Amino acid sequence: MTEIICITDKNHPALPAIIEWLYDWWGKDEDYTKEQVEAYVRNAVCKDRIPQVFLILQDGVPAGTFQFAMSDIDTRPDCYPWLRDFWIEPAFRGKGLTYTVMEAIKEHAARLHLTELYLFTRHEGLYEKFGWEYVETFPTYLTPDDKQRLYRLSIC
Repeated sequence: MTEIICITDKNHPALPAIIEWLYDWWGKDEDYTKEQVEAYVRNAVCKDRIPQVFLILQDGVPAGTFQFAMSDIDTRPDCYPWLRDFWIEPAFRGKGLTYTVMEAIKEHAARLHLTELYLFTRHEGLYEKFGWEYVETFPTYLTPDDKQRLYRLSIC
């Protein structure tokens, strides 16, 4: 069974795992310290407004995370709010979990009265399966030649 929990306690016992996942995924590569990633995650813990941090549980086991935020990449201040840091642990990939999580993302976004979400990624063909609309490919300037795909999801 899949459960999605909005974390509202900055001392939630799952936060160290989320911090570790994000540090290993992008923190090291982008020259962030673990302390910076920890502050980034803990300061995104809010109850009734953005930003919010979510924990994905599969049969009671932490399987991933995602966040809602007002910003994600400095070069696109025109796009907000964002789905960012969508991560599923490798052991849980390829088992249909993404579909369940995407439905939960829509439900949680609607509860916050969001009308749309944005994300950027290098993945092509994944998010389209879940109703995300490809907007454009844009330079991120994270590295000199980095270009990524921008997507938008309308929330009904």
